[in-house]
Amino acid sequence: MTPGAAPSSSAGGRRRLLLLLGLLAGWAPARVGAQPEWVPRRRAASETAFVRFAALPVGGAVEWRRHWDTLLAALGARVQRPVSSVSVAGEEALARAIARDQVDVAFLGGRLALDAVSERRLRVVAQMACEPAEAPQALLLTRRAPGLPSELDALLSQAARWRLARGEERSLSGFVVPQAQLLLPRGLPMETAFRDERVGSPQETLLALANGDVDLATADSLHFASFAQQFPLEAARLRVVWRSAPIPAPLLLVREEATKAWKAQVRDFFVRVGEPAAPPEWRAALNALQMPRGFRAADNRALLPVAQLVLELGRQRAAAAQWVSEAAREARLHKLAQAHARQVTLLQSLEP
Repeated sequence: MTPGAAPSSSAGGRRRLLLLLGLLAGWAPARVGAQPEWVPRRRAASETAFVRFAALPVGGAVEWRRHWDTLLAALGARVQRPVSSVSVAGEEALARAIARDQVDVAFLGGRLALDAVSERRLRVVAQMACEPAEAPQALLLTRRAPGLPSELDALLSQAARWRLARGEERSLSGFVVPQAQLLLPRGLPMETAFRDERVGSPQETLLALANGDVDLATADSLHFASFAQQFPLEAARLRVVWRSAPIPAPLLLVREEATKAWKAQVRDFFVRVGEPAAPPEWRAALNALQMPRGFRAADNRALLPVAQLVLELGRQRAAAAQWVSEAAREARLHKLAQAHARQVTLLQSLEP
């Protein structure tokens, strides 16, 4: 479905259509009217009454949209309200859409999710399920090309020679983790240590690297696996030179103001999507989206590791910065610790 599409003019016809969608998707509610309903609040009467879903693409945007639409059609049947996708160009654009209350359900990476929860706009209800060995990792990659060292130390010892493609500052794998755990400890801030830098989505940075437009790129293991499926020849030109420890998997969030019953309904739907008895088309969509195990129930506490990573980055930046005095540095570190403590308190406070 596309945003702005008109709902059915017949209430009875619409109810029958949604019930049929539910039956086709594997749901067979005994009484449609018994489902807990929450109607997303709108800023203007002219805005659509659809449930608005947002997620950043993993891989190509068209393929990503097609696979998500399979799941969103079934979600719409479950919540008895059509679901539309919110189109955004990047993390900053998605953050603005969330701040404007233009998103009701979202699938987000850690830093973007942390900000949305900290601003009390969204609440975590589920997280991508994965075994520890399959957990996402931040990556630094280079090309297999003459003149480019294959060893990490050799590459970074000549950082000023290389062009870097990286993610936006909210990206755990594209910025936060490689900056805090790899580059700043070596005195190499991403923004200034390299000959040139370009900022973009994971697919954009990987394509730039494969095409020779840059020499190094950050990404994560999920996006790189999707990229290798879509562009096998280009992926074969790339070499991973650094992997982080596992980073938190992406999260599913729902508008904070939604009713508790509606949040539970959305959570239960996504948990069921990955079950062995789920319809084959659901499982196929999950596999294509690099989420073969589906989702597990979660709450805001799933963001505690993200808050710790953000604190780690803040400390590394404070250590690398120039200060007028040691007292000024200590004051900055104290402020970071206080902000982290407030975040932890918020994330640990469960919904009444």
